[in-house]
Amino acid sequence: MKKSSKAALYSAVIFPGAGLYLLKHYVRGSVFFIPALLAILYIMNGFRAVVNELSEKLKLDPYGLLDVTKLFRDITTSIDLHIPLYHQAISLFIVSWIISIVSSYFAGRKQEIDTSQTTVIK
Repeated sequence: MKKSSKAALYSAVIFPGAGLYLLKHYVRGSVFFIPALLAILYIMNGFRAVVNELSEKLKLDPYGLLDVTKLFRDITTSIDLHIPLYHQAISLFIVSWIISIVSSYFAGRKQEIDTSQTTVIK
């Protein structure tokens, strides 16, 4: 498998920036890894509060699970309350992920070209 494909696959499947770490572009990989990680941690921390709130509501009314529209409304209201930047965090993660894949591919492609030119010159 080519370096470019492998790096793009790492960034797509493992985590944003993983392909760049594979290519030894540590600073460039961190540009994608750190914001994506912070976004995920922010969302997970907020979901802990959402789950706690919803479990308390369900303890009081266990049949609340049967009313799907009310449950969905409670979930979205709780997310809006506990994770005010939810949509921005999701967007940050997705943008980091997509750009990381593209960046990993082109960084790997550049390394492949540089390697092939070096071998031809020798």
